[in-house]
Amino acid sequence: MNCPACGGLNPVDAVYCGFCAAALHPDAAEQAPPLPGRVQPPTPFTPAAGLETVQCAVCGYMMAVADTACPRCGTPRGMRLDPAAPLPGTYAPAAGYGGRYDTNTSGARGAVPEELKGGWNWGAFWYSWIWGLNHKTPITLFALVFGLVGRLVPFLGLANLGLAVWFGVRGNEWAWQNRRFESVEHFRAVQRAWAMWVLGSFILVMVLFAIGLAIGLAGALESLK
Repeated sequence: MNCPACGGLNPVDAVYCGFCAAALHPDAAEQAPPLPGRVQPPTPFTPAAGLETVQCAVCGYMMAVADTACPRCGTPRGMRLDPAAPLPGTYAPAAGYGGRYDTNTSGARGAVPEELKGGWNWGAFWYSWIWGLNHKTPITLFALVFGLVGRLVPFLGLANLGLAVWFGVRGNEWAWQNRRFESVEHFRAVQRAWAMWVLGSFILVMVLFAIGLAIGLAGALESLK
């Protein structure tokens, strides 16, 4: 029979799925011995007001609000195993299960919503590695390394600009895949906040540049007298 969670084909008399360990026959699973390391804790999680637990799409474990992965089977929040994938252990969004599962794939290194693909991320472009640390994207630390080495090798300093452009192009996808967000709207709000910081920094730099230019011109005029 096919597993209702991951779609894997199992023997008719199987109790647990051989691919994802989900219970194939709930009634029989209650009488069968639990799998090692997959025991439900005796005290269920009690959500705070306005928050809800999320059921794991693979093993059915009730995940707490703060869980980014299932404590029982390790499946990322809102994901399921993809039996059609070329490599084993590949996850796909847990959509199409009667609305029982969370389809928010942020922080699971999985699929990115279509509305977030492409676009430009000002935070990743301007703040690079600072933004990357906040969004669990260590690849942006290359900007810090190239910036420090670029003081000695000008060519690497120029390459740092190319890195910043690359980060700006890929920033939205990396942010969604590596950091947990409550929703797409929450994601956009966070990235807008970073964009506002970029705008504020740019305005500050321009103001300081204008002040410095004015002081320099005043000094030059004074020296001509």
